[in-house]
Amino acid sequence: MMKMSRTTKIILIGLFVVTRLFIWVYRPVEFTDVVHNFMAYAHLWASGERPYLDQWYEYPPGTIPLFKLPHVVDMTTLNTPWHVDYATGYRLIMLVTDGLLFWFMWKVLIKSKVKSKIFVTAIIYYCLITAKAHHFMYDKIDLLFAAATVFGVAVPILIGNSLKDKVLTWLGFFVAVSLKLINIPLGLIYLITQKKSLKQSVLGLVIAFILTLAVPVMYFRSSLLVMYVYHKERGLQVESVPAVIVSTINKFTKSEQFVEVYKNYDIVGPVSAKVKAGFDVLFPVSLFVWLGYAVNKAWGVKSNGDRVLMDQYLSVLYIFIFMLTTKVLSTPFLLWHIPFLTIYPFRSSKLQLKLMSASLVIIAVSMTKIPDLNLGLVNLHLVIGWVRSGLILWILIEWFRQRKQLANIN
Repeated sequence: MMKMSRTTKIILIGLFVVTRLFIWVYRPVEFTDVVHNFMAYAHLWASGERPYLDQWYEYPPGTIPLFKLPHVVDMTTLNTPWHVDYATGYRLIMLVTDGLLFWFMWKVLIKSKVKSKIFVTAIIYYCLITAKAHHFMYDKIDLLFAAATVFGVAVPILIGNSLKDKVLTWLGFFVAVSLKLINIPLGLIYLITQKKSLKQSVLGLVIAFILTLAVPVMYFRSSLLVMYVYHKERGLQVESVPAVIVSTINKFTKSEQFVEVYKNYDIVGPVSAKVKAGFDVLFPVSLFVWLGYAVNKAWGVKSNGDRVLMDQYLSVLYIFIFMLTTKVLSTPFLLWHIPFLTIYPFRSSKLQLKLMSASLVIIAVSMTKIPDLNLGLVNLHLVIGWVRSGLILWILIEWFRQRKQLANIN
């Protein structure tokens, strides 16, 4: 059993509280999607417009109640001493999500019986790295997506192998899918690692699907494909790895330009078109390679404990492959891996520290306002792009290279 003093627990909880206050106070001022995007959609729906059916709505259906709830709270408390405006209401949802996620990760780490040093490092890592990401924690949907994804993977640690476990596992999965579609391939892996209780797993899958996605899918029907139209029209988003490659070439060709697409910035031009064409092939190929590897490893899972560890291992591998090869990489996407690294039952504190340090640098260089200084052949933002891309690649390689130590995989 892990032994930890009461004083240590109080200090760690205190660190979480202090960093949450910091995140709450130092919110985005110049621009926030909550006001300029999410609230605008909520007002449209309040006026009678229906997402997908009356408008081109680019988000999955799970975002509809998420964006509507703060509007309901805003209108309900209007003209009262306790009025909660839209932005505050949305941020409160994310604050509650953050608190529940912290409690969940704390319980998972204890149940996993990690060493005290691993536990303390994990909690400090989560508090500090999310504090650094304060502009993106409560003003995007990515924290909720990451929380749902990691909940679905790790909840069996707390409740064991049962029908309840299967329902909650798939509930976390489908809530994440209903917010962002990118984790869909993980569903096949989770199903394979649950093969020894397949009937329960399928029943849990069906129940979770009905609770989260069946109704909107039946109601909106093929209009849901609007999301794919939006994605297809996107170019290379400036934070993505292919965009960093293009930006480097553009220092010599001067052929590309930056354009705003759906409130994000893409790089377009003749070089961008060629690099995009290459990554349009590399992206699906890399996912198919991951899928083949993941299916092979998932099939060898023999126990519930091995299943959870394998699900965590393969999920992190997927997230970093996705971030390395996708054409659309917004800064908030970098939050996805943080809960997974936090709860991972590392056997080696040295490996934990190496990976978490690299993760901290990724967040620090990506989420700090730094002037775009000219450094001669390159500018500072381009250097930051290469540092971020290089560290994503390094973590991916190290995660695979250390697979035996991480998940006892040959």
